Amino acid sequence: MPAITVPTPAAPVATAPSGVGGAVEVPVTLGADDLARFKPNELGRIPILMYHAFTTNEAYLDDWTVTPETFSQHLEWLFEHDFYIIPLVDMINNEIKAPPGKHPVVITFDDASSRQFCLIHNDAGDLVPDPDTAVGIMESFFAAHPDFGRGSLFAMVPNNCFQYDDEVVTCEERLDWLAERGYEIANHTWWHENLHTVTGESFREQVGKTKIWIDERVAGRSNLSNVLVLPFGEWPRSEHQVQMLREGFVYGGQDIIIAGVVEVGGGPSPSTSSGKWSRRSIKRINTDPETWSYWTGRIEAGEVTLFTSDGNPATVTIPNELPDAIAGDWDPEWASAYGMEVIRYEAPF
Repeated sequence: MPAITVPTPAAPVATAPSGVGGAVEVPVTLGADDLARFKPNELGRIPILMYHAFTTNEAYLDDWTVTPETFSQHLEWLFEHDFYIIPLVDMINNEIKAPPGKHPVVITFDDASSRQFCLIHNDAGDLVPDPDTAVGIMESFFAAHPDFGRGSLFAMVPNNCFQYDDEVVTCEERLDWLAERGYEIANHTWWHENLHTVTGESFREQVGKTKIWIDERVAGRSNLSNVLVLPFGEWPRSEHQVQMLREGFVYGGQDIIIAGVVEVGGGPSPSTSSGKWSRRSIKRINTDPETWSYWTGRIEAGEVTLFTSDGNPATVTIPNELPDAIAGDWDPEWASAYGMEVIRYEAPF
C-alpha cells in the first residue's frame, strides 16, 4: 500500500449557518438497524460534475455544451439514484452534510456564461431565472424535490459574469441573487488565461485580481474566491508559480492564499476521509455524452463504490470489510487529524 500522508487540518474555506444546501440539522449516530438499512460507507467516491456552455440549438453541441433537456435528464438520474447535492466547501472543509443513505454529489459550472444563469421579468414583473438556463432548471427541480439538496458552484470569469443581450440587472445583482440562495462563486482567473503559459506577474494578476474582485462582491459561505478552478485544467509550468499556489503570494497589497485547486478531469473524487483526497487536486467528471454514459453505467453496474452518508458530518462510518478499489485508501489517522469519530461496523451484505 502506498504511503498515506496525514494532513494538517486547514482553516475553514468559508463559514456560514449550517442550513445552506439542505444540510442535516440534527446529526445522530446510527443504531444497528439504521446501519443495516442505510449501509453507510464514507470512504467511497464523490462525483463532482462539470458543465460549461448551454444551448437550445443542437447544431452547437460539443463536448463542452449541453441542452437544457439533457441537463434536466442528468438531474433526474441523480435524484433517482439517491444522490444529494452538497456544496464544494463542505468537501474542502471536511464537513460533508447529507442525509443517511444518500450519495453526495457536487455540481460545477465553468466560465460564468450567459445560458448558465440570467434573470428575466415574469408576467408579474418579478425577477426570476430564465427557465431554460441551468439555474432556472435547478430552481424548478429543487422546488419539486426538496430532499435533493440544492446549490452548485460557478467558476467565475469576471469579464463574463453571465452577461447576455437583454440586461435587466447588474453583475453584482446577479451575484447577490446566487449567494442568497446558497450557490458558490469560485475563482476561474480574470481572462480565463492558460496558466501553463503565463509569466509570474500575469499569474499573480489572473488569480489575485479575481480573488479580490469576488471578495468585494460576495460575502459569507458562497465566497470561494480562494478556490481556483484551473482554466483548461492546466497547471502552471513554472515551479515558482506552483509554489505560489501552495504557499500563497501577494497581489494588490493583499495576501492571496489558495485553499483548493479544482481540475478538469480525473473521475469521481476520493472521499475527504481517504488518503487519496487532496483539496489541492480536486477531481471532476465532464458531462459530455460519452463520459456521462461511461460513469453512470459503471455506477449502475456497481463498479464504483460511492460515498454513502451516515448523516453526521462529525463521524466517519465505514464497513469493516472494504472493496479492493478503496481498501488501500484507509488510514484512521487521516480522520482523527480532523477530530472525527471513526465508526466501523459489520455490513450485513
